[in-house]
Parts: sequence; structure tokens; C-alpha cells
Amino acid sequence: YLSFAVANSYDAPMLAAAQTVAKTNNSTIKVFDANNDPKKQFAQLQTATSSGDYDAIIVQPIFGTGLITGVQDAIAAGKKVVNMDQILGKDMSTDQPQVDGLSGNVVFVPTEIGTKLGKLVTQACQEQSLDPCKVGYLFDIKASALDVAIKKSFDEAIAGSPVKIVAQGESFFTPALGLKAAQNMLQAHSDMNLIVG
Repeated sequence: YLSFAVANSYDAPMLAAAQTVAKTNNSTIKVFDANNDPKKQFAQLQTATSSGDYDAIIVQPIFGTGLITGVQDAIAAGKKVVNMDQILGKDMSTDQPQVDGLSGNVVFVPTEIGTKLGKLVTQACQEQSLDPCKVGYLFDIKASALDVAIKKSFDEAIAGSPVKIVAQGESFFTPALGLKAAQNMLQAHSDMNLIVG
């Protein structure tokens, strides 16, 4: 199980569910913790593939395009590979597998999230008659392909509305850093109407 970050509360229920299913099916799971480091995760994938210790690999990509060749190598080596959570590929607008031979692909679609966030923010601003509606935007990791895709769809969804992004922050997928970023945005823009992330 190649976790993007075991300490992250978002990952905890997915890992717990995988461990429950494994135990129920007389299997064991070895957890590799990349701790939000894409290079480390790729190295862990190579280790899991080459060690001969594992029949299957569950990947939870930090940087999906960066794992493609490693996943292809694992499949070619006879490993069953399941992708979960994040997109394993370049197209952030589909939940369809982008690597041939995957045994499973359970993901969310980033562009759909961005569109939904944009619509909800626009709706909230309209319901409160806010024009302009001053919004703080909270990224997970601003430069990540995930956040780039979400933000692009968000921007498309708010186009033509009174929504104005007045502040930005990053959570790095951790509640404490998200809280700090939100506090910083509020200190810099006390007239902010809402925060989205």
C-alpha cells in the first residue's frame, strides 16, 4: 500500500478499510509512507515491484504522471496494481484508467471538484447578495497537477460572477497548515466573505 502520507487524516480511513478487507481475505498489507514526497513514492514503487515480496500493489499517487512508468513496470512484472484516490495519468477530467493493465482504478475527478466548488461559491455569494464576493482560495499544493486542474475548473465555474479571489493559501493536505493558511488570509483580508478549498 503506497500511501501518499500515512499521518494525513484523509488517508487514514482508506488505509483502515484496505487493512480490514485484507484481514477478511487472509492477506496482509505492508504500508509504504511517502510522506508527500513524489520521488520517495516512486522509489517505494520500484522496491515493491523488484523485491518479490508482494503479489499486488495499491498506489495512491502524489504525482500521478510520475508513477506511470513504475506502474507499467510492476504490471509487466506480473503484479496486480490498483490505483486509488488520485488520477494515475495526465487527464484530470476522467475517472477512466489511463494505464493499460490496471486491476482496479478508484478515483475522484479533479475537474468535477473544481466545477462543484465554483458553483457552490457562486451560489453562496448570490444567496448573501455579495457583490463583489471576496473569497479566500485554499489550495492543497498549489503547484500540483491536482490543484491546477481543480483551480482551472473553479475559475471557469465562477467566470462572470461577482466572485473575486482576494487571498490564497496552501494546506499541504494537513489540517494544522490549512488552519494557519486560513488565519493568514483572514488577517490580511478581514473583509473576506468566505474561504473555499
